[in-house]
Amino acid sequence: MTRTGMSTELRDRVHAGQDSVLSSSARFRVLACGRRWGKTVVCSKETRDDLLSNTDGWLTWWVAPTYQQAEIGLRSLLKELPDEYVADVNRSKLSVEATTGARCVFKSADQPDNLRGEGVDKLIIDEAAEVSQYAYENALRPTLTDSAESRMIAISTPQGRGWFYRMWERGNSDDWPEYESWQEPTTRNPFINRDDVSEARRTMPERTFRQEYLAEFVDE
Repeated sequence: MTRTGMSTELRDRVHAGQDSVLSSSARFRVLACGRRWGKTVVCSKETRDDLLSNTDGWLTWWVAPTYQQAEIGLRSLLKELPDEYVADVNRSKLSVEATTGARCVFKSADQPDNLRGEGVDKLIIDEAAEVSQYAYENALRPTLTDSAESRMIAISTPQGRGWFYRMWERGNSDDWPEYESWQEPTTRNPFINRDDVSEARRTMPERTFRQEYLAEFVDE
């Protein structure tokens, strides 16, 4: 399986940084981006394309640190997926099935052992820096082992230098050819309110601004 490109007729309102991520063929993509850069939008558009381009049996997991954050992902996907292609939405189980039979299931990482036991075609880890290393290593990474064609996207605003940082470093090293990484500040999104970012720079502690808006891995 190769990564399917986004359908031309659906590729709307994507800025250059998002296009770079969506066009990448790397098996492991790691996005360290500032708030409102559009990380969730990237994952929603790619998941939409996966659901429309694959058939029954395709499974995407979208894993977030909490149930509430997983619900945000579900709402974002439904904004991108045209109603006529939605076969079923189960809001109690946080799952979406397209008319192709492909599915996306949204999950919380707050109880990692509940994530064991199933293989997936695409794994999205939302706000990955807030997901525990135990959850990634013991529950999430093994979901990709069934097939060398499985793919992962880990997105997050930086938060210290834990496992997410170490994974991001791999994408900047020739020693890890399956990885590709991005580090993008909020201002690389041309659709945001730049005056609001300027105000945040003036009023927020420097360390917080550097982490949340400049996407820097600031030491704890």
